[in-house]
Amino acid sequence: MKIKKVEVQAFRAYLEKANGTFDFMVPGQDEGQVPANFVSIYAPNGFGKSSFYDAVEWAMTNGSERFTGSIYEAAARGSKLEDRALRILRNTEAPDNLETKVSVFTTVDEFIRDPGVVRKDSIDVDFKERKLVEGADAYRTIFLSQDAIDRFIRGVNPETRYQDFAEEHGEETELLRQEVQAAYLGVSEQIENCKLTEKKLSSELKSPIDNRLVETFVAVAGELRETGIPLASLPEAVGDTKLDELTEEIVTSLSRTQHEIDHLATRELALNELAEGLAYNIADSDELSGLIASEQKLIGAQGALGKKDALLQSHAEYARKLNSITEALRRHESIVTVSEKYRGLRKAKLELDKTVSAEGLHLKTFELKLEQLTSQRGELQARLKDLQERKATWDILRSGSDGVFEKIKKSTRDQFESPLVS
Repeated sequence: MKIKKVEVQAFRAYLEKANGTFDFMVPGQDEGQVPANFVSIYAPNGFGKSSFYDAVEWAMTNGSERFTGSIYEAAARGSKLEDRALRILRNTEAPDNLETKVSVFTTVDEFIRDPGVVRKDSIDVDFKERKLVEGADAYRTIFLSQDAIDRFIRGVNPETRYQDFAEEHGEETELLRQEVQAAYLGVSEQIENCKLTEKKLSSELKSPIDNRLVETFVAVAGELRETGIPLASLPEAVGDTKLDELTEEIVTSLSRTQHEIDHLATRELALNELAEGLAYNIADSDELSGLIASEQKLIGAQGALGKKDALLQSHAEYARKLNSITEALRRHESIVTVSEKYRGLRKAKLELDKTVSAEGLHLKTFELKLEQLTSQRGELQARLKDLQERKATWDILRSGSDGVFEKIKKSTRDQFESPLVS
């Protein structure tokens, strides 16, 4: 909120509105009129500085903080005449037909205040401190009274003075500066953490892969080809291997081989039972058969034992193949584990790259805002310097005016006294 114009009439030190109008509009960049960013009102004692502040506060809040308290109220009521309203805010020289009125025009709203009809047994100001309506105390953030300036100058610690001034009158500029500073520090810390993580991941990615795993994978693949196990997902080149398809095919082949082994074990058990039965039959047939029948049965038993030996050899061969495949699967699982870890690290690095890029954009945005705030601060400092130079010029002119008036007075006296002397 900025004040554009103030009109004061029949209020304390101000009588007519013509002498109590303050226009704070200045030329803008687009050849239009804009409210001044900073206004300093200075004058000798008794020229209405405090009355001006009271007028703005009264128009915006319907009260005056300077007059709150029981001491002021007791003093005012002690000077009140009977059957006549006590007017503290009204100019004592104002005629009855001139209304007491203060108008404050801002960039947000217009505040127009008059005391209305004041009863004979009443006073035109409220001495009680009341809770202001929402937004009514905005004048405190845009208006700095003489008392506030004195309190500010009396501050000992410059840092404390600046902090108090920024919190009271900095408005959005100071809040934005604090937010930008906090965000800048937070983003810087996040960027440093991201850089450390990226450096760690890059170091892990650059570390050489254990060649023994590749050699083991190639050896197991050769053994599987030699055993005649058809694996369509096992190419000649290691780099062309699709681990998901190869794992699924190996699991299927292992299940099929295990089924064949179980079937052979069942046949082996049946042959063992047959062999035992034949042995019992041979022992019991000595009394029932002749030597020829015994020899024939022995020949048949020998043939069955030969088949048994062949089956046992086949079983041992399948068991050896099964152990080889199991070992290959174990080696393959270790390779899959390493591959999963590599893919996880790769995914984490990509996510960190995106985070670093996003945080970089945020940092650039905050830097742009900081540059804008720095530019605005420079403009404010330039305008403050100009006002200080004008004040110095005014002080010089005022200090020299006493000598000029004395010369004029002396010259006039000399002119009147010259004829009398002659």
